[in-house]
Amino acid sequence: MSRPVQRRWLPREAAVVLSTLNSTPIRQERTTADSSVFLYAGLTADVLQSLVKNTLLNPALTLPLYILSSSTERGYEWSLLHPTALRRLRVLCYLSLARWLNSYLTRRSLSNWTSDKWVTSQELAVVTGGSTGIGKHMVLSLASKGLKVVILDVQAPTYDLPTKSIAYIPCDLSIPASISQAVVDIRSTPGLSHPTILVLNAGIGFNAPLISIPDSLLEKQFNVNILSHFRLVRHFLPDMIKKNHGMIVTMASLSAYITPPLIVPYACTKSASLSFHEGLAAELVTEYKAPKVRTLCVCPSWANTGLVSGLQVKDKFLSPILEPETIAEAVVERIMRQEGGVLYMPKIHSWYGGSIRGWPDWVQTIVRKGAYKQTSLLTMGNTTLQQTQEQGVPGADPEENLEEKEEVVVEAVVQEEAEKSG
Repeated sequence: MSRPVQRRWLPREAAVVLSTLNSTPIRQERTTADSSVFLYAGLTADVLQSLVKNTLLNPALTLPLYILSSSTERGYEWSLLHPTALRRLRVLCYLSLARWLNSYLTRRSLSNWTSDKWVTSQELAVVTGGSTGIGKHMVLSLASKGLKVVILDVQAPTYDLPTKSIAYIPCDLSIPASISQAVVDIRSTPGLSHPTILVLNAGIGFNAPLISIPDSLLEKQFNVNILSHFRLVRHFLPDMIKKNHGMIVTMASLSAYITPPLIVPYACTKSASLSFHEGLAAELVTEYKAPKVRTLCVCPSWANTGLVSGLQVKDKFLSPILEPETIAEAVVERIMRQEGGVLYMPKIHSWYGGSIRGWPDWVQTIVRKGAYKQTSLLTMGNTTLQQTQEQGVPGADPEENLEEKEEVVVEAVVQEEAEKSG
């Protein structure tokens, strides 16, 4: 069933909950808990934060009011009658200006104090894991902006590709030779060449106690979730550096900052993804002198995708379960604005996400133990993991044959690059 259209007056997550409650038969009695969800589903920390930011901490509102209070006769009379209100208005004006200045400096510094623009008809985006979930909605959104998009995934898209600007190339990101072959396929396809946007979205996961996880699953998860980042960047980044134009988007998680029990390998790969983003951003400026190549790291909380099921979140005020469309829209918006940095979702987590490891140890311990209540109830896994175990890459050779052919494929890529540079 298709998801309800987002309503502007409340988040998509609330619209989904309300749509589910509204579909309940009229004669069926709702529980007290259901009524509570119905009334407060749209009230999240993000909603309140946005309200405060756009009103009390909005310099476009507070600054004119403060100026009017001191520069007009009527405003002067009001300030004499309400001195306490004037002091509070002054404080809000200073705070809103400080917030605006901090936001401006942050955006400019993350852009390395340079500006660049996309020429949408000339841009090519490669999205890993674009067949389902968040990746699917990023692919559709990027294509709607006029960009050409290539999907790299072990399974074919679960939806009809609506335009000719979207192409699917099968690729098992856990096998280096499959990645190299996908690169050759992209560069040999008419109309495709060198990507200017690389979205490292693919990920697999499972929940299990640490000592019960076999090496085969550990290696597959690390290959897909982090090592494939290095392999893809090694192929596509040189051209971005040469043109000083492009963007690398890395999908991490809030588990990069706090590691819940039972998903330790997954959290390890997300911590590595965050480090990958931070190090790459610094190298692009210092080593490669390519300040216009942006890097963005996305750290969402739990999302309603095929990766998890059975998840129950008690604190829906601070950490509502996000819809994949919500995350995809926020990521694509940052891509189109060419804004790097770290994108936290929900946005309220930006207040404390990066500082968690600086909290007292006893507080961090409580947070990790509290996370166990969630991870112990969910079933974590996805079709990508199951398919790679049982079938491998659709239409490709078995893993053994791919590994035997890896050197040949890599040599072909190196030779192609040498011919172009020569």
